Amino acid sequence: MNAVGHHLPISLVIPTVGRTELLRDCLSSVAGGTALPAEVVLVDQSRGDALAPLIADLPSLPIRRVASGARNIAVAYNVGIQAAREAIVAVTHDDCTVAADWLEVALRTVASRTDLLATGRVLPEGDADLVPSCKTSEEPREYCGELEVSLLFPANFVAHRSELLAIGGFDEAFARAAEDGDLCFRWLGSGRTLRYEPGMTVWHRDWRSRDELLALNVRYAFDQGRMYGKHLWRRDWAIAPFVARDAREAVRLMRAQLLRRPVAMSDWRRGLARGLPAGVVVGLAQQAQRSMRRVTCP
Repeated sequence: MNAVGHHLPISLVIPTVGRTELLRDCLSSVAGGTALPAEVVLVDQSRGDALAPLIADLPSLPIRRVASGARNIAVAYNVGIQAAREAIVAVTHDDCTVAADWLEVALRTVASRTDLLATGRVLPEGDADLVPSCKTSEEPREYCGELEVSLLFPANFVAHRSELLAIGGFDEAFARAAEDGDLCFRWLGSGRTLRYEPGMTVWHRDWRSRDELLALNVRYAFDQGRMYGKHLWRRDWAIAPFVARDAREAVRLMRAQLLRRPVAMSDWRRGLARGLPAGVVVGLAQQAQRSMRRVTCP
């Protein structure tokens, strides 16, 4: 079905750092959907003009480029959410492609529930062993009244703009990773509901090398540790079980490696031993520094 002329009351936010060919595939998948968003807010952190020809090549999409000088994923989300003109905002990444009915399922899932943030399936496209941050379960589930840090997949989520703004958006201290876990924890802690809806499906491309993927998992673990440090410093002890859980997973992975059991390159636990402890220490130190600045500044 051609989506031209059929626009949904939803803003689609796509952060990009100028990965032009990946972004072209992403936008083409949106343009080929069964319905179009009312607008695509393309938050451009590439610090250049490379995207102009790409936008011109896709006249069926109502693309609005919003420049951001930062190289910060949390800033990109916040800029896009603030710039959005529709009451409902969906987000995907420039290295993903979306299912034809993705926006329709997203809108249907949250339209009548302002307290609901929905996230969905992220399937690997290409070599699954080189694709991080996937979620393949076909079982829907809602979470309310229980805390978690690992439920939100930021390449595939939708929520009411007013609720994202009310909770303060994403913490911009997490420029590279862990902004999703932090928002997930705060969202559920506020009494709001998070739903995993497998009908919302995107595909994540396999463009990284093995070395790049390992470095990415270490970075993820480090920033996850920083996020834990933030909440531990604030004496939000509900975060402690998740720190302990990640520590146990690190031990399990090391045991598997010692026993020469196969471990996928994409296994997120590969970065824990190197990244998590340092991240917790740095996170605590950063919070202490911020506290001191608040005390000393008039």
